[in-house]
Amino acid sequence: MNKRNLEAIRKIKAGEAFFKPYTGQYLPENTDRKILHQAEFKTFARPKGIPENFKLKLSNKGGGMKYVHPNTTFESVRVMPGKPYSPYPYQQKPYVIHIKNDMALDKFGKKVSSNLPEAHIPLEEFIYRSE
Repeated sequence: MNKRNLEAIRKIKAGEAFFKPYTGQYLPENTDRKILHQAEFKTFARPKGIPENFKLKLSNKGGGMKYVHPNTTFESVRVMPGKPYSPYPYQQKPYVIHIKNDMALDKFGKKVSSNLPEAHIPLEEFIYRSE
């Protein structure tokens, strides 16, 4: 692994340590963004179609934001900044994972395994679909 990738990993680990006290808490969107920016993570606009009443919290790792259905934790949309050094091309750029009833959905709303590339939707291609 090259020096640039090692520095990126160090930065992510330091950022995760910074925002760890806030993980699991539902916070206003501007607060989540402020915390991530202080931890030197980039944030992105709310993806297309996500309802305004979805609650928001920091993802457990990776500097992402997780939009959660207001009435059930069985549906969420996680927005990740991507890791340029990842061995998986689909995780190298910003991406979204939409989970519904413990299954990931691809960009067409079809159920897929969460570890498949199709579950990691490029941010610019994601549109929230309620059904």
